[in-house]
Amino acid sequence: MYARVSSDEQEKEGFSIPAQQKLLHRIRCYHFNT
Repeated sequence: MYARVSSDEQEKEGFSIPAQQKLLHRIRCYHFNT
């Protein structure tokens, strides 16, 4: 899994790299802990 931002608009809408990394971390934790 990886995070990326294609445009400034995506970053403004909450799809920044840190926001995506946080979401990916939650997804990994959920799938690997169940």
